[in-house]
Amino acid sequence: MEQVAPITRRLAAIAFADVAGWSRLIERNDVETLRAWKALRADVIEPKLREHRGRVLEVAGDAVLVEFASAVAAVSWALDTQRALSHEEGDTAGPSLRLRIGINVEDVIVDEDKLIGDGVNIAARIHQLASPGEIIVTGAVRDYVWNKMPVTFTDLGERELKNITRSIRAYRIEVQGTGGIPARSQPHLSWTKRPAVAVLPFRNLSGDPEEGYFGEGITEDIINGLARSHSLYVIARNSTLRYRDRQMDARDIADELGVRYILQGSIRRQAARLRISSELVDAVSNRTVWAEKFDGANDEIFEFQDRIAASIVGMLEPKVYQVEAARALEKPTESLDAYECVLRALSLLYTFNDKDFAEAGTYLQRAVTLDPLYAQAHAYRAWWLNLRTGEGRSTDPEADRKEAGRASATALALDPNDAFCLAVAAHIQG
Repeated sequence: MEQVAPITRRLAAIAFADVAGWSRLIERNDVETLRAWKALRADVIEPKLREHRGRVLEVAGDAVLVEFASAVAAVSWALDTQRALSHEEGDTAGPSLRLRIGINVEDVIVDEDKLIGDGVNIAARIHQLASPGEIIVTGAVRDYVWNKMPVTFTDLGERELKNITRSIRAYRIEVQGTGGIPARSQPHLSWTKRPAVAVLPFRNLSGDPEEGYFGEGITEDIINGLARSHSLYVIARNSTLRYRDRQMDARDIADELGVRYILQGSIRRQAARLRISSELVDAVSNRTVWAEKFDGANDEIFEFQDRIAASIVGMLEPKVYQVEAARALEKPTESLDAYECVLRALSLLYTFNDKDFAEAGTYLQRAVTLDPLYAQAHAYRAWWLNLRTGEGRSTDPEADRKEAGRASATALALDPNDAFCLAVAAHIQG
């Protein structure tokens, strides 16, 4: 009878890194991109690996899988690598490459020179949550290193990863005092679960170059309007300009930019009138969330531009909230983060059902507990307390009024520029 070799396991820190926007870089210049990637591995990644006693498990295309004996070593390598790249950015003649890095710690199976197991797969998945230049780690990594290194963590909540049946708690590493990975200094910026939206340049279907400029003006106005929202994260205009003349699937663009939502539109002349079409796409589910057409005359072009931009900005945020709220309703309560708790509360707040209203208050309390710096969560809780008192649902109106005042003051102190926080504070304290 053939003897079966025993399975060997060990605890390992696994890091997965890939080049952000690889497909785009290859399309532009495949030879120079490949040279830059080889140089990056030889000059930065591998020397830093030797320094922190890591080893390469696999190199596949634009990605590298590496192993370390400890979580501290893996995080140190990732930080040093990202710092080196941030210092070199713009100094090289070829393409400037930026990495996304994910790190996990878990028990793995040793198969000769390879490591196999769920822990490896998770490391290869969570790096996709990172923006270029960022490092994402699992809760296990955070638990190992939080008191051993001068870094802080932003909680990204429980995340669903492709082909991983359980939710994984993810954190982004924030580094104090470096130019490469800036620390979040504003309260609302520490909330990183905001839905990300990319506004693509509106396509000119008329053939008149002047209408192309008009479309660019609308695009810029929409981006500027959305940038004032603290509920959405909008991609900068210079990052979306390259898609002006390219026909690409919304899912591919969303993947390159690291967003879930794409706003796209077109301009068409009909005699003396202009027709503007716009569409908001949920790229993950590949479906249109909202679409609208606007008509205006040539002689009111600037007024028309302002009206369209204001209309789209006003409509887009509530539509995104509806989709995000529906997604939050599908998740179990114990896996909700602060943002999703607020979404769940908003879906219950105005049903005129006492049970729903009480449950909304529970979710808002959970939100401010999970993220005490989340200004809008405090504002929504203040508004809930205000409604509870005003609609006769409170068992202690005086205590609820005082608590609403405190919650609105906290929201305003955390983010004095947020429109909703200002409105709630004005109503309650005014």
